[in-house]
Formats: sequence, C-alpha cells, structure tokens
Amino acid sequence: MIVTDKFVFIHFFRTGGTFINELLLEHVGGKMLCYHGPSSIIPNEYKHLPIIGIVRNPWDWYVSVYYHCVNYLYLMRTPTALNYILDYEPTSFKDSIKKLLTIKKITGKSLNYFPDNTDWTVSVCDNLLKSDFLSYLESNKGYCNWYFEHMYSQNDSNVYYCKLENLRNDFLEIMEKLGCKLNDEAYKYLDNRPDTNTTNGGENLFVYILNSRKLNYQEYYDEELKELVSSKDKEYIKQFDYKF
Repeated sequence: MIVTDKFVFIHFFRTGGTFINELLLEHVGGKMLCYHGPSSIIPNEYKHLPIIGIVRNPWDWYVSVYYHCVNYLYLMRTPTALNYILDYEPTSFKDSIKKLLTIKKITGKSLNYFPDNTDWTVSVCDNLLKSDFLSYLESNKGYCNWYFEHMYSQNDSNVYYCKLENLRNDFLEIMEKLGCKLNDEAYKYLDNRPDTNTTNGGENLFVYILNSRKLNYQEYYDEELKELVSSKDKEYIKQFDYKF
C-alpha cells in the first residue's frame, strides 16, 4: 500500500505491483505504509482518496502464483497462501491449484503459519491473518476472486483498475483522470523500465529464478482445471470480462 496526495495504491499479489511501487516511490513522491495491505486498513487520513488497483487474467494469475511459490519455496521460505496449503511441499501445477481452489479445511501446523494479528514490522508476503484465510475457506470462491474482494471491497466505488495486460497505458489513463501530472523521469520509467519480479526470464529483484515459467498460461491447463477456475472465479471473470 502506497499513499500519495492524490490516491492510494493497493498492491494485489502477482499483478505487476512491484513495477508500480518503484515508480511511485522513486518518481511520484509516494510513501509506503505496508506491502500487500487491503483497502480495509487504509488510515483514516487517506480514506477520502481514490484507490488504484491492478487486476490480471485469473488463469494467467494462477500460473504466476504457482511459479512464485515454487521459486521462493526454499530460498526465502516466502509465506504465501499456496505455500501454507502445500506445507512447503511442491506438487504439480494442476495438483497445487486444484488443492488451492477446493480446500475446505486446514489442520495442523499449516494454519499456524498465519498470524493472529497484523505486525507491519515483519515482512509477510501475503499479509493475511488467520481470520482472513479462514474466511477464504468458508467462501466457496476461487482464491483469485476471494483475494480481489479482500483487497478492494471496502471502497470498490472509488477504485480505478489497471489491467496487467495493458498496465502502462491503463496507469497513464488513470493519472489523467485523477489530474496527476507525472514528471519526465516517471515517463522515462514507464517507457523504458523492464517488467520486474517476473518468473519467466525477466528481472527479479529478490531471488534467482531456478524454475522458470516457459509456456503461455493456456498450456498449463487441461479442461478440468480450466473449468474449475471458470466456476470458482466467475464473479471476478465477469466483472473484468476475462477470457481463457
């Protein structure tokens, strides 16, 4: 979560948010309050500001989430919801995502990875509390759909969404709508900065990618898994008119 005098940026996991974080911190005068904080915890003094968020094709998003978890599993033990569910034991893409989308209960040590209370001095990737994840288990929604609602639902009438698939242009259009004038360095950044924290051979700021994503997202799905995402994430898919 980054605040400026014009808007608040909410960072939806695996949607290009690190790219926008750098832009705002280095060239727009933004201040980071936390990393993946939801709109529900925006401090009162910023609640009047519009929100900028990013969304991504859910089928593509799950592939990105999987490769993030596989590559960060042992090197940094980055705590993500999928890593919690798998208990840090990697499985195939299909088995991992199928488990994420159909799980109803977690027992044993996995649930204890989630904190009971927020402590922003500790670096936690998803920034999810135990109560947050329990609400997902009870939701009967896809993780992408649930996580989107978790991140943005408090102020959804005041949110401007970029699509990752057109991130740079969408961001510039939103800046124009909000009356935010960018300086020359910001435009240079948008024109020249490569994608960051990718898992398919691009630049990654935190870890060397050992298991690189090499295929288009469609090639990771069989019909069963494709339809499972369609069913579980149907509200999100409809809202943003995503197609497989």
